[in-house]
Amino acid sequence: GLQGYLEDKGLNVVDLGAAMVFYEVCGMVMMLGFWAMCLFWQPAKAGVIEPVWHLLRMAQEVLPCGHALATAHFAAFQISSRLQAKFDWLAKRLHVDPLLLSAAFAEGAIYRNMLKPFLLPLKLYGAYALTCCWRGCLQRAMPGAGGGQL
Repeated sequence: GLQGYLEDKGLNVVDLGAAMVFYEVCGMVMMLGFWAMCLFWQPAKAGVIEPVWHLLRMAQEVLPCGHALATAHFAAFQISSRLQAKFDWLAKRLHVDPLLLSAAFAEGAIYRNMLKPFLLPLKLYGAYALTCCWRGCLQRAMPGAGGGQL
């Protein structure tokens, strides 16, 4: 069963708690990494939003889409002001724009969800590797401890 599988991998059932903690730590590191990446590089703004906004402004001269553009701008302002309030405390501590911080968080969440088929196995492997490392460190620190007695 499970115990035999874990023993084949060099772990014990008592290591499952640590593995769950390491899994969550890997997820948190990935979330913060994507958030920081989107905060500093702003890939959506540079690659998607600015060119589309430029095209819409050019199309406004030809097509009567001024009302739709103003409505979209107003809706984006309302959403961003609500998000800004949620990240205001953190933005003050980091000395960055709260709107930029909240937009980077949302953008990072989108990228994490798009890459979930790749990130989930990576998190599982990271948790396994960290648990094995933790197990090895404990065994070196307490050489007399037996199999599942850590």
